[in-house]
Amino acid sequence: MDLIEAKNISHAYRGQKVLNKISFNLKEGSWTALIGPNGSGKTTLIKILLGLLPLQSGRLTFWKQEHFKELGYQEQKITPPRLMPLTAFEVVKMGLLSIKKSPKIFNKEDIKNVLQMMRTTNCFQYRNKLFTELSGGQQQRVLLARTLVNKPKLIILDEPTTALDSTSRDSFFELLAKLNKEQNTTILLITHDIAEIGKYASDFMVLDKELIFSGSKEEFCSSKAVANYFGSYTQHIMDHLHSEDSCPFPEHNHTHAPREVK
Repeated sequence: MDLIEAKNISHAYRGQKVLNKISFNLKEGSWTALIGPNGSGKTTLIKILLGLLPLQSGRLTFWKQEHFKELGYQEQKITPPRLMPLTAFEVVKMGLLSIKKSPKIFNKEDIKNVLQMMRTTNCFQYRNKLFTELSGGQQQRVLLARTLVNKPKLIILDEPTTALDSTSRDSFFELLAKLNKEQNTTILLITHDIAEIGKYASDFMVLDKELIFSGSKEEFCSSKAVANYFGSYTQHIMDHLHSEDSCPFPEHNHTHAPREVK
C-alpha cells in the first residue's frame, strides 16, 4: 500500500522555483532516505507533506483523510525555552496532544503509553530529568519517543542526528531499524550522508529541485540518472554506500539536472 502518492508537486518562493514537478510514491513499511545538497528543496517538500506549507500545484494523496493523527515528525535538534523547563517525561507526553480531544486531559492509559515508549526508546531512566540537562543523544531519544508515542504509521525525520557523535548516531539508527522491522513503521528521513544511512534505508530519493531518482537501494546503485547526476563522483558514492566512514553529500550546482526517474 502507498501511504503517500505525490504527482507533479511544484513550489516557489517569491517567484523562485525550489521544487519542479516532483512525483513519487511512499510505500508502507519502507525506509526512504531523502538526500540532496543544501537548497535542493528537501525541507520544503517535507513541510508540504506535513501541511506546514500550502500545496501550490500538483496533487497529494494520503492513505486516509485524517492521516495527520498517524503521522509523526522529528525536526532537527531543538532547544526548548529555559523559561519553560520540562522533564523528559513531559516532553514525551506532549506527543499525545495531537490525538487528544478537548479538554486535553491525560488519563492513566496515556501515562502508561508514555512510560512504555520511553522504555522502548531507552530513555526511561532519565524520565524525571530536565530535557535541557540531557546530552544530545539523550535528547534525541526523548524526541523520538515523543514522535512515536501516538503510534504513527509514518514518521518523518529531518536530519535528526546532526548533533550526535558516531556512537549515538549508530544507536539511534539501530533503534529506528528495530521499529521499522518489528512494527512496520514507515520512515522518511532527510540526510546528507549516504554512508550513514546506506545500511538501513530500503529506498532512496535524490532531490535537487527536480527529482533525480526515486526507487529501491538496488535500483539506486544501477540507475543511469544517478550516474549522470553525480558524474565522476558516482563511484565514490557507491563505495561509501555500505561504509562506516563519513561521506558528506557533495555540493552540486546543476542547472539542468537529469529528469529520469527509474
